[in-house]
Amino acid sequence: MQPMAIDNSKRELLKGALFATMAPLYLSGCSISNNAQSQDNGESLLVGCAALGNDEFIATAVQIDGSPVWQCPLPHRGHGVAINTELNQVAIFGRRPGEFIKVVDGQSGQQVAFIPQLVGRHFYGHGAYSNSGQFLYVTEGISETSEGVIGVYDAFNGYQRVNEFSGIGIGPHEIIVRSDDTIVVAVGGIQTSGRTKLNLDTMQPKLVYIRPDGEIVSQLGLGSHQLSIRHIACDESGAVVCGQQYQGDEDDSQPLMAISYQGQSLVPLEATPEEWMRFNSYIGSVAMVGEHIVATSPRGNCYGVWDKTTRKLVKLGKLTDASGVVAMQPSNTIQFAMSSGIGEMKLIPSIRQDSISTLISSTSIAWDNHLSYLQI
Repeated sequence: MQPMAIDNSKRELLKGALFATMAPLYLSGCSISNNAQSQDNGESLLVGCAALGNDEFIATAVQIDGSPVWQCPLPHRGHGVAINTELNQVAIFGRRPGEFIKVVDGQSGQQVAFIPQLVGRHFYGHGAYSNSGQFLYVTEGISETSEGVIGVYDAFNGYQRVNEFSGIGIGPHEIIVRSDDTIVVAVGGIQTSGRTKLNLDTMQPKLVYIRPDGEIVSQLGLGSHQLSIRHIACDESGAVVCGQQYQGDEDDSQPLMAISYQGQSLVPLEATPEEWMRFNSYIGSVAMVGEHIVATSPRGNCYGVWDKTTRKLVKLGKLTDASGVVAMQPSNTIQFAMSSGIGEMKLIPSIRQDSISTLISSTSIAWDNHLSYLQI
């Protein structure tokens, strides 16, 4: 079975065709669609970054059916977003090496704060709020060495930078906070200059667990030092799943997903060598809820669904330029939502071992890598 790879030139052609058919979007300031509902309605929104072409970028929130609610311009390409449920705010992170964090109101998209990178530092494209909503934890790097730090910003006090945690390793990427307040960081292990990789022979990826005071609890590794740990998700049980991007021989078949139960050692998820090859060495985003795990691969034009208990792959589906995936709240009729770089959104309302029901909608948005869930 051959990988469903799509080269960069084809991806740009597909996105260009999408841009040509998109309705005009607002660039001078945040805009609110007529579809926006009041906070009392308890509306479920999907939030992510997107590209407009001509080096113009936005963050946007849409309803489950793809209807836009708000859009706001970004100074450069965005990457991940973090949701503050206490303040109803959304933090938007610039793509690595990121130069900004933009914080907006979750209901209107209006700017609340703007955080530039420190001199000699850059952002890695991800952040996460503490469960109290007070602190925003951000993956950052020292530009000269790619040595990682976690910047701590106080959301209750104008997003002042109040602390930083060090000693986590080179090239941190996605960061999450578990329900017990443990901070978990995916450390890719790759030193870069801009986006050029410098140390593929000596990289040391790991999954790092940190207490809220900055003390490192544990550091977990994988079998191959060239499996760069990039994206992570957790569930209510404390399990953490991580998705990898393999930096070795492209003909190698490597397990690109692993899970850790309660901070114990990482255990690979299972798929056949041919199935792993379909992901083209690249996991773009991961999500987990209930008994299932979903991962996307923009380079493989596909997504996978695993059973959390057996760790076995139960579905391998097609989605061109598959990008973001997010787990919805258990009470929602949609269990997972996925986005693509050519404007498609795939919704999974139910998952069973023998059948997975999916719905496709078109959002007219060239989604970037990640997707988040916001309840307003």
